[in-house]
Parts: sequence; C-alpha cells; structure tokens
Amino acid sequence: LEVRGMTRARAVSLAQALAKICG
Repeated sequence: LEVRGMTRARAVSLAQALAKICG
C-alpha cells in the first residue's frame, strides 16, 4: 500500500466531511 494514496484519500474524505459540516 502507498502511504501517499492513503493520506491523500483520507485528506479528501476529511475535506468532504468539513464541507458538509461547514456548508
């Protein structure tokens, strides 16, 4: 598994979650 891939995917998930909460 690539650390970059996991980190990137997790970052995207967090960004989407924040967008839902803030939006």
